Amino acid sequence: MSFRLGAAAVLGLTIALTASVALPASAAGPAAGGSGNRYLLNDRWSGAANIDVRYGRDADIVYTGDWNGDGKDTLAVRRGGTYYFSNSVGGKATTTVSYGRADDTVVMGDWNGDGKDTPAVRRGNVYLIKNSLSAGSADATVSFGKAGDDVVVGDWNGDGKDTLGVRRGNQYFLKNSIRGGAADITFSFGKTSDKVYFGDWNGDRKDTPAVRRGNTYFISNATRGGAAETTLVYGKTTDTTLTGDWDGNRKDTLGVRRAVPKPVAAQPTAPKPAPVPSGPGSDLDCGDFSSQAAAQAEFERWIRAGLGDVHGLDRDNDGQACESSF
Repeated sequence: MSFRLGAAAVLGLTIALTASVALPASAAGPAAGGSGNRYLLNDRWSGAANIDVRYGRDADIVYTGDWNGDGKDTLAVRRGGTYYFSNSVGGKATTTVSYGRADDTVVMGDWNGDGKDTPAVRRGNVYLIKNSLSAGSADATVSFGKAGDDVVVGDWNGDGKDTLGVRRGNQYFLKNSIRGGAADITFSFGKTSDKVYFGDWNGDRKDTPAVRRGNTYFISNATRGGAAETTLVYGKTTDTTLTGDWDGNRKDTLGVRRAVPKPVAAQPTAPKPAPVPSGPGSDLDCGDFSSQAAAQAEFERWIRAGLGDVHGLDRDNDGQACESSF
């Protein structure tokens, strides 16, 4: 059976129809944010990345998800209304799709429980859900919450299908089905100012929260309040967080998106000017030269240096040195 892991951060999401077999969900959700084309991923709960790849452009909008149902999360980038999905981390795009409008808010998820993440467009509190990586009309339309809500997505009950939740401050209201009405799960976790991500951190097929403060992550394995089960320092405070199952082991782990500093072009060094003579080492007169040409050469040398007729070789100031001596 294929395995789908969950990870969703705050923004907007939607999901899910039905499936005859429960397929655990993969890490998907809203765009990661940030900028840069370097991705440092970790498929273990450690502080150092073991995957370091480049993908796309610095300004791309980036998503993670399992696009082909192989149980591994990879990257996709969005440029306007066009999406470039890669089925290997750092590999070339294998599928290109146009969906929605260039200014839409778009989220990813396994909406029908088939183990593959696909896009959904959010417009206000309406979600236009697509169950395949293809253009065309939405396969389902759902209204949920308020237009200003922060929406999270995950598989809250382990049935292999993602459903919606709403975050308001540090409170979460989660539904186990795609419909309105009262939440099935309500809990508080973390602080209102926390950045929040959802994933299946322990492989139990249920997505639970993690909050980020600086570059420290506080991870809970249950949708309830209380202390985090795991605390991990990862990356830099300026990094953008990604979550996913990078190696297909049924557990979501962390990754970061990081901008790569642009190399500064070396400025050409101007050649140093030749040193300007400060003056002759000794005074010469016309009798010290073997010819008028030699006297003229010495005279012109100091004229070019800007020091004038330092030897007094041109007494009549006609530009000719020692012409009466030869």
